[in-house]
Amino acid sequence: MKSKAIAFGLAVATLWVTPGAAPAASARSIPDVTVLFKRAVTLVHRTHRPTFSHAVMYEADGLPRGNRGTTSAQGIVRWQFVLRNSGRRFHSVTVTYGPPPAGFGRVTGQPGFVLEDVVIPAAPKMTLARAVSLLRRAGHRRSFFNVTLRNPLGPKRLNPLYIFGFPGRSFIAVDTVTGRVRPIH
Repeated sequence: MKSKAIAFGLAVATLWVTPGAAPAASARSIPDVTVLFKRAVTLVHRTHRPTFSHAVMYEADGLPRGNRGTTSAQGIVRWQFVLRNSGRRFHSVTVTYGPPPAGFGRVTGQPGFVLEDVVIPAAPKMTLARAVSLLRRAGHRRSFFNVTLRNPLGPKRLNPLYIFGFPGRSFIAVDTVTGRVRPIH
């Protein structure tokens, strides 16, 4: 049985939507994922000590309101953070943030393992807004329907990526260190 974290990641990765959906607008913007990243790790470490005190970030999955497409970083209003945990009972931990006005939700231990990611030891310096700007400058102007911050295991070790999901199962990655924009399969 797959953990909720893996199921959420797969749902984000395989989201099928109709092109041309209206951009999501948020009445109140939320902090950038680089800020939320640090807060999520701190929250998880403080929850159920010592069970989650050594958990490390694997990925953050962002969605717009109502799963409609967005063309901006401000359109991403909900995040799920997935952390690897070294405990015997819980191998991963999840915590959600948003949508506004909600803040962080409950920290939840998961018995399943999260695979195919490399640990992201610290929040990237590149903000989501900067990644969207680079994406647009590279010619990708359609609405995206999800974004995942992760460092894929392979086939080649890279820097953490913002991976944007577009209609038709098309994914474009922005490298958080080099700024390189490229399709991924």
